[in-house]
Amino acid sequence: MSEKTRDFLLYFIVIGLIFNKVPTVIRNDALGGTIGDKLVFYPLFIGSIYIIYLLWRKKNFEDFYNDCKIFYQYIVVYVGFLVVSLAWGLIDYPYCDLILNSSISQSKWLSQADFLLANNGIFVDKTVLLKIYMLIKPIKVLFLGVFYTFISATVIFYLYQRDSKKVFSILLQGTLCAVCIILLYSVIELFYLGHVSVAGDILRTVNPCIHSIENDGTWWPPLLWGGQLRSVFAEPSYFGIYAAFAMPLLWYKLIETQMSLWKFFWGGTLIAFTFCLFLTKARTAVALFGGEVCLLFLALVYFRNKAFLKKFIIIIACSLIAFVFANLFIINIMALKTESVAEATVDKGAEIYISDNLKSIKGKDNRSNRSRYSVMEADLQVGLEHPLLGVGTGLRDAYVGEKLVAMDNKSDEMKRWIQAQKERGVMRAGIPVLGEYTSKFAETGVVGLLIYLFPAGYLIFLILKKIRRTSDIKIKEQAMFLLFSFLGTMAAGIGDNINITYCYWVLLGVGYAIYWPARVENE
Repeated sequence: MSEKTRDFLLYFIVIGLIFNKVPTVIRNDALGGTIGDKLVFYPLFIGSIYIIYLLWRKKNFEDFYNDCKIFYQYIVVYVGFLVVSLAWGLIDYPYCDLILNSSISQSKWLSQADFLLANNGIFVDKTVLLKIYMLIKPIKVLFLGVFYTFISATVIFYLYQRDSKKVFSILLQGTLCAVCIILLYSVIELFYLGHVSVAGDILRTVNPCIHSIENDGTWWPPLLWGGQLRSVFAEPSYFGIYAAFAMPLLWYKLIETQMSLWKFFWGGTLIAFTFCLFLTKARTAVALFGGEVCLLFLALVYFRNKAFLKKFIIIIACSLIAFVFANLFIINIMALKTESVAEATVDKGAEIYISDNLKSIKGKDNRSNRSRYSVMEADLQVGLEHPLLGVGTGLRDAYVGEKLVAMDNKSDEMKRWIQAQKERGVMRAGIPVLGEYTSKFAETGVVGLLIYLFPAGYLIFLILKKIRRTSDIKIKEQAMFLLFSFLGTMAAGIGDNINITYCYWVLLGVGYAIYWPARVENE
């Protein structure tokens, strides 16, 4: 693959990360699996086909394998474990009777297979047939999932293992370009939040072209989102999840820029982006941002020099300016004319903002906490009951649904999930993943969770090792801010699905391309 083609595809992937819930008309769940609703599916799919063609034409599959041998060995182990976990989970799956005795058809394929076999004089126990179907169905999702995650990250490593400076440059430039797109689109939404009717009309026209609207007959994502900024994303919290990836890279760009004019530009961009983040009023966004600020403070303690203290002050000053302007906007512009804002002050607004969007994370009954914490608790209970191998990939929905039914003080959202399972069946109405690691624990147990997290853990070790050993301040800072981005992206998986954005997998591939020991030694 030529360098131009390679770089174009990666630029496309990095910029496309912000479009993570594309309109239904361009979704491709059949070929994309879990990323079929994201724009990054297209460059990944096209790039994969092109790479396979080049490898076939040049007959160098062996070189491709040898360069990434240890990564593919890991993938084989991980996939093998998932298949074993699934098979073991099906052996002891307790919900077969519930599915078979339901008046609702759970699968057209299952009914047709049973009919065809019976017509040909082959009588198979329906429970056995169901388990065969439940083994085959997740395997397709499993392989597509692994292909677009671990294998795609490995391909990024393979393409850039000898060009680490270039891959970081593309990651940085592509992210900055995406941030600018977000800010430009947010201007329209700011006018809408300021009650300008024309802006609402524009959003009604443009939003369906940016992301899907009211999936599967539900209310989400709505055409317009009142009272919170979401920009190009399907919901405000998605802005925060993306910002956890982009914010440290924007910080890095600001502190490494030397020219005063460009420094002012990137400082203004940082203030604007942070301003928009606060206007999301999403607890996920505020919590992740606060966590990354804490990491920045730890870096200050580590460096202990005036040069980094100056950089720290610049970043914090930009963040505080953004916070003040965001509160002024909320108090004086977003508030409806019928509301009394005469007594509102920035201090009071800041206190209310922190209480609503940060302190409220602790309370189980605050905002959406009841649903989120209940699902996480149910996943933990299921995992503790099946600690070694879990219940099997794709089999958690019935287990978690049963746990939710037994809980008291159900939220309206929880009631809708339970009702959907009653009306559509456990195979057609799943419980959303509200915690990547708790759901992985439920499905694959401790062993599966550790295998899943191993590449991330080892990459963190490699980056920390680089920070400790290098004496070059610029390389040290680059590694540090890339680590912040990776940790922030991983932290988003505590209470959400880590695949909401594709940022984690891009960072995994880029990180190994830069810090893999064999590459460093060759350099």
